[in-house]
Amino acid sequence: MSKYDKVGINEKTKEILTSDGYFLSQSEYGTQENLYIISILKDYTLEINKKLIQKFYDKEKNMYTCNINGCNISFQLASESLENIPEKVMKDLETYNRYRKCHLNSVITSPFLANSKILTGIIKLESKCILHSVLEIKELDSRKIKIIDWTRNLIIEKELYLKIFEFHILEEIEFKNILEDFALFSKYNLDRISLKIYLALGNEIKKDLNKNSFLIEEKHNKR
Repeated sequence: MSKYDKVGINEKTKEILTSDGYFLSQSEYGTQENLYIISILKDYTLEINKKLIQKFYDKEKNMYTCNINGCNISFQLASESLENIPEKVMKDLETYNRYRKCHLNSVITSPFLANSKILTGIIKLESKCILHSVLEIKELDSRKIKIIDWTRNLIIEKELYLKIFEFHILEEIEFKNILEDFALFSKYNLDRISLKIYLALGNEIKKDLNKNSFLIEEKHNKR
């Protein structure tokens, strides 16, 4: 049986885009060390557990620094460190309501954060690969590149985030390009494309449209 469907899309890619992800074989699981760190960070960034991390707070640096399973982790809480972010995003960051909104929240918040990009890719969580979106930001003073993960109320250095979450980036999109992209999609009757598919495959779709526009227009004119 082919690993591709009838229109040529990889079956695993299709499963990620149309559901919550796909299950991994046991040999592909994320490492136990990383899964443990992810679990601890998830708990630390909730309101109900904030007392647990106060001892790790460095007021001068506005950072929490702790050792989890032998790994030194420095991070900030997005709920404490960011201003001028839409209230509908901020109010959920320290609660369980923050889940299943990563794509939408990354798009909503990007225009409020200078030098940000929306990164969409695959992360490993336990036995599953899941499509996930975060923001990449550049700190002008320190030149550090950080990730804002709205699902986990987390701001952390990009290199460390990629390592812990085994995050494989599929696409990078700047907010300023979104309206232009959807104007292009609308021209070819693709304006109903879902946000998740756009964030994961937007640049690939644009390349194909630009490459094959004459075929699409020819087909349209024959109707």
